[in-house]
Amino acid sequence: MLTWQERFTIGVESIDNAHRELFRIANKLHSVVRTNDSNIKWTAAQTIKYIHSYTLRHFQDEEAYMRSINFRDYEAHKTIHASMREKIIPRLCARLEQEDYSAESIEFFLDVLEKWLTRHIVGHDREIVRKTLPDAAEDEARKNGVQGIETASRSVLEGASSTKVTGSSPERARPKRSIFLLAMTLAIFVVAYAGGGLLVKKRVDKLTELQASSRSEENSLARLKAATQAEAASLAELKAAIRAEQATLAELKSKTWGIRFTTFPDGTKAIILPKDMKYERHGKIGTGEYADFEGIVVQADAK
Repeated sequence: MLTWQERFTIGVESIDNAHRELFRIANKLHSVVRTNDSNIKWTAAQTIKYIHSYTLRHFQDEEAYMRSINFRDYEAHKTIHASMREKIIPRLCARLEQEDYSAESIEFFLDVLEKWLTRHIVGHDREIVRKTLPDAAEDEARKNGVQGIETASRSVLEGASSTKVTGSSPERARPKRSIFLLAMTLAIFVVAYAGGGLLVKKRVDKLTELQASSRSEENSLARLKAATQAEAASLAELKAAIRAEQATLAELKSKTWGIRFTTFPDGTKAIILPKDMKYERHGKIGTGEYADFEGIVVQADAK
């Protein structure tokens, strides 16, 4: 069962409401599996269809919101949605249909859905809110840059004011202006270099996180594929067993010519011959496997 926690709230009301609805439907499906209702398969199938359609609609709404705020990682986020929409959900639904919505297949569906949903909310959807404001690294770099420039300027100005200048000769003022400009240039360069390093590190960390998430989803998809293949192999074995039984039954019918037994109204036992055969005579069998048994000789009607 899923429990809504504060860590799942990202701060966008429409997205949070959609996530709460998905939690509610998943928990309802848990309750359906645990009931002994005779219509459990039909109810489960309808609930899963609703989860499927609601998830796809939620992806569309979330992607529209990301476009509206010019979300920086929109394409990467959309690719993750596409993997769930085009690969994972279709294979889960295929397994459910193959197993006729058995309790085991429904539990497997819920396990994959819940793990994907909670990891996706915490690992990716929360990024949507972070990127609606200026990037944190850019803010820090900009803040440090302003502070650095102010500090450098103040230091240079204080140094210049602490030195007494006698006269107003341009030759004596020029070195101080050069020192001031050099200090300002160095301060700007250092701040820009530090800020750029922070931005690069953040982008690298984000790329690493996306790669790890992608590998996790690929592993889940591989496990789902292996489970589906195992189910397909089991189904093939079952079909082969059914064909073998049908062949055995056909062979038995051919050996008995379709003979049946019945009882007349007076209690007399009788053997029913196939439609195209008629009784000719009977007698004891002299040799072979059935020696001393009573045998019936039948003759096929000529047509």
